[in-house]
Amino acid sequence: MALTYEYPNFNIKRDRFINDDDGTQTFNEIQSLVERIRDFHRECVSRLIYGESFVLKVSSSTSTSITPGVSPIILCDASSASITVNLPLAADSNGIVYYIKKIDSSSNTVSIDGNGSETIDGSTSQIITSQYDCATVVCDGTEWWII
Repeated sequence: MALTYEYPNFNIKRDRFINDDDGTQTFNEIQSLVERIRDFHRECVSRLIYGESFVLKVSSSTSTSITPGVSPIILCDASSASITVNLPLAADSNGIVYYIKKIDSSSNTVSIDGNGSETIDGSTSQIITSQYDCATVVCDGTEWWII
Protein backbone atom coordinates (compact mmCIF):
# COMPACT_ATOMS: atom_id res chain seq x y z
CA MET A 1 0.00 0.00 0.00
CA ALA A 2 1.23 3.48 -0.80
CA LEU A 3 0.11 6.93 0.31
CA THR A 4 -0.30 9.44 -2.50
CA TYR A 5 -0.92 13.17 -2.27
CA GLU A 6 -1.81 14.90 -5.50
CA TYR A 7 -1.84 18.57 -6.46
CA PRO A 8 -1.69 19.97 -9.99
CA ASN A 9 1.87 19.37 -11.22
CA PHE A 10 2.77 17.57 -7.96
CA ASN A 11 2.67 13.84 -7.23
CA ILE A 12 4.14 12.90 -3.88
CA LYS A 13 4.22 9.24 -2.99
CA ARG A 14 5.61 7.36 -0.01
CA ASP A 15 5.72 3.60 -0.03
CA ARG A 16 4.70 1.90 3.25
CA PHE A 17 8.09 0.18 3.40
CA ILE A 18 9.91 3.43 4.20
CA ASN A 19 9.85 3.35 7.99
CA ASP A 20 13.00 5.20 9.03
CA ASP A 21 12.70 8.48 10.91
CA ASP A 22 14.26 10.57 8.14
CA GLY A 23 11.87 9.25 5.50
CA THR A 24 8.85 9.85 7.71
CA GLN A 25 9.97 13.32 8.69
CA THR A 26 10.75 14.28 5.11
CA PHE A 27 7.41 12.88 3.95
CA ASN A 28 5.57 14.81 6.67
CA GLU A 29 7.38 18.03 5.70
CA ILE A 30 6.43 17.52 2.04
CA GLN A 31 2.85 16.73 3.02
CA SER A 32 2.75 19.96 5.05
CA LEU A 33 4.16 21.95 2.12
CA VAL A 34 1.54 20.52 -0.26
CA GLU A 35 -1.22 21.41 2.22
CA ARG A 36 0.12 25.00 2.45
CA ILE A 37 0.18 25.22 -1.38
CA ARG A 38 -3.42 23.95 -1.52
CA ASP A 39 -4.45 26.56 1.07
CA PHE A 40 -2.72 29.32 -0.90
CA HIS A 41 -4.43 28.16 -4.11
CA ARG A 42 -7.84 28.15 -2.40
CA GLU A 43 -7.17 31.64 -1.02
CA CYS A 44 -6.25 32.97 -4.49
CA VAL A 45 -9.34 31.44 -6.05
CA SER A 46 -11.48 32.79 -3.22
CA ARG A 47 -10.04 36.28 -3.68
CA LEU A 48 -10.75 36.12 -7.41
CA ILE A 49 -14.34 35.06 -6.77
CA TYR A 50 -14.89 37.89 -4.30
CA GLY A 51 -13.03 40.49 -6.37
CA GLU A 52 -10.10 40.91 -3.99
CA SER A 53 -6.53 41.39 -5.17
CA PHE A 54 -3.45 39.25 -4.75
CA VAL A 55 0.18 39.41 -5.88
CA LEU A 56 1.38 38.06 -9.24
CA LYS A 57 4.94 38.21 -10.51
CA VAL A 58 5.49 40.58 -13.45
CA SER A 59 8.28 40.33 -16.00
CA SER A 60 9.31 42.90 -18.60
CA SER A 61 11.29 42.03 -21.68
CA THR A 62 12.87 43.53 -24.76
CA SER A 63 14.14 40.14 -25.91
CA THR A 64 12.97 39.18 -29.41
CA SER A 65 11.95 35.70 -28.22
CA ILE A 66 10.26 35.01 -24.88
CA THR A 67 9.22 31.70 -23.36
CA PRO A 68 6.95 32.38 -20.37
CA GLY A 69 8.10 31.00 -17.05
CA VAL A 70 6.88 31.57 -13.53
CA SER A 71 5.69 35.08 -14.30
CA PRO A 72 2.13 35.08 -15.63
CA ILE A 73 2.28 38.79 -16.57
CA ILE A 74 4.57 39.68 -19.48
CA LEU A 75 5.13 43.32 -20.42
CA CYS A 76 6.68 43.47 -23.91
CA ASP A 77 8.76 46.46 -25.00
CA ALA A 78 9.09 46.02 -28.76
CA SER A 79 10.61 49.47 -29.36
CA SER A 80 13.84 47.97 -30.77
CA ALA A 81 12.43 44.92 -32.59
CA SER A 82 9.32 42.77 -32.85
CA ILE A 83 8.88 40.22 -30.06
CA THR A 84 7.62 36.65 -30.19
CA VAL A 85 6.13 35.08 -27.04
CA ASN A 86 6.42 31.30 -27.43
CA LEU A 87 3.73 29.53 -25.41
CA PRO A 88 4.65 26.25 -23.73
CA LEU A 89 3.27 22.86 -24.76
CA ALA A 90 -0.49 22.84 -24.18
CA ALA A 91 -0.50 19.28 -22.82
CA ASP A 92 1.69 20.49 -19.92
CA SER A 93 -0.19 23.77 -19.38
CA ASN A 94 -3.80 22.93 -18.51
CA GLY A 95 -5.23 25.85 -16.52
CA ILE A 96 -2.23 28.13 -17.07
CA VAL A 97 -3.02 31.79 -17.77
CA TYR A 98 -0.68 34.42 -19.26
CA TYR A 99 -1.32 38.15 -19.53
CA ILE A 100 0.70 39.63 -22.41
CA LYS A 101 0.81 43.39 -23.04
CA LYS A 102 2.63 45.59 -25.57
CA ILE A 103 3.94 48.64 -23.70
CA ASP A 104 5.71 50.64 -26.42
CA SER A 105 4.40 52.90 -29.20
CA SER A 106 6.59 51.55 -32.02
CA SER A 107 5.26 49.90 -35.17
CA ASN A 108 6.96 46.62 -34.12
CA THR A 109 4.58 43.85 -33.09
CA VAL A 110 4.25 41.31 -30.30
CA SER A 111 3.42 37.90 -31.70
CA ILE A 112 2.01 35.17 -29.43
CA ASP A 113 2.79 31.74 -30.88
CA GLY A 114 1.42 28.35 -29.94
CA ASN A 115 3.84 25.47 -29.54
CA GLY A 116 4.39 23.92 -32.99
CA SER A 117 0.98 23.53 -34.64
CA GLU A 118 -0.98 24.25 -31.44
CA THR A 119 -3.50 27.04 -31.82
CA ILE A 120 -4.66 30.17 -30.03
CA ASP A 121 -8.33 30.75 -30.82
CA GLY A 122 -7.92 28.57 -33.92
CA SER A 123 -4.77 30.30 -35.28
CA THR A 124 -1.15 29.32 -34.75
CA SER A 125 -0.37 32.90 -33.63
CA GLN A 126 -1.99 36.12 -32.47
CA ILE A 127 -0.51 39.57 -33.08
CA ILE A 128 -0.58 42.63 -30.81
CA THR A 129 0.14 45.80 -32.79
CA SER A 130 -0.80 48.79 -30.63
CA GLN A 131 0.63 50.23 -27.45
CA TYR A 132 -1.27 49.12 -24.32
CA ASP A 133 -3.16 46.39 -26.18
CA CYS A 134 -3.02 43.06 -24.41
CA ALA A 135 -4.10 39.45 -24.63
CA THR A 136 -5.03 37.08 -21.83
CA VAL A 137 -4.46 33.50 -22.91
CA VAL A 138 -5.57 30.40 -21.05
CA CYS A 139 -4.87 26.76 -21.85
CA ASP A 140 -7.36 23.90 -21.68
CA GLY A 141 -4.65 21.23 -22.01
CA THR A 142 -5.17 20.91 -25.77
CA GLU A 143 -5.01 24.46 -27.10
CA TRP A 144 -4.83 28.09 -26.00
CA TRP A 145 -7.72 30.55 -25.85
CA ILE A 146 -7.88 34.34 -25.65
CA ILE A 147 -10.28 35.40 -22.92
